[in-house]
Amino acid sequence: MTDTLQTQPVSRAPRTVADMLAGDQRLLASMANALPKHIPSDRFARVCLTAIRRTPKLAQTKPESLLAALMTCAQLGLEPNDPRQLAYLIPYGTECQLIIGWRGYIELAMRSGMVTNIQAQVVYERDLFEYEQGLELKLRHVPYIGADERGKVIASYAVATMTSGNKAVVVLPRRDIERARASSSGVKSGRATPWDDWFPEMAMKTAVRRLAKFMPQSPEFARALEADDAKAMTINPATLSIDSVEIEPAAAVAEIVEEGEATPASQAAAADLSSRLASKAAAVKQQEITE
Repeated sequence: MTDTLQTQPVSRAPRTVADMLAGDQRLLASMANALPKHIPSDRFARVCLTAIRRTPKLAQTKPESLLAALMTCAQLGLEPNDPRQLAYLIPYGTECQLIIGWRGYIELAMRSGMVTNIQAQVVYERDLFEYEQGLELKLRHVPYIGADERGKVIASYAVATMTSGNKAVVVLPRRDIERARASSSGVKSGRATPWDDWFPEMAMKTAVRRLAKFMPQSPEFARALEADDAKAMTINPATLSIDSVEIEPAAAVAEIVEEGEATPASQAAAADLSSRLASKAAAVKQQEITE
């Protein structure tokens, strides 16, 4: 009598996007190919892991959505959810939304090598602000520094200085800022958006975006405009396929401790936008369910 040895298939524990960032060579190679040369791929992966750890709801989004946002960040060379506030990964339900900050746009514009300086500001009711167009452009802004508040936002502007010495200026009055806010897909759908709590920052971002048409653009800047409008990119199956990988987005994310990271206070400030928007999005979603 011959005993037949039966082997049982070894079950593989579901993998999260965090697991892939920690060791999936296909993903890491794809990121390395997409990243600019000045950003090491291992550092970028650690930053992404930290973003997921500090905003656990990111791990509950669809893996395809989260990976698409991460790959867009890699292509743009913007590290998400870090203290520089260049870009944010925002969980909304099961989707991960990439939001590029105004500082991210300035970072990308400077990479063209044809822009020496960019600044963006908001103007409040009690500020002194003068703006004239014509043969001689005039812009003067003196912020109000009294003991009381500066009042409501009445305008935003962005100024770029080119290597040639020429300047480009965009000034947006409050009515134009409100039109930009009303046209955003998030506001139209009635869900939580950065406009709710970060109106001044979004007003500056809008001014920088409008300024783009008057100055040289790096390829990354043009791609950022497209990605920010689309809110996601499509993962190229030729470079990265996750169909054959079991991923469980709701699984717990292991805590990552990095040497040389910013202080907990600065990291918490950088993650504030992501976590607060996640809470607001969850509240909106719950309201939709109960109505």
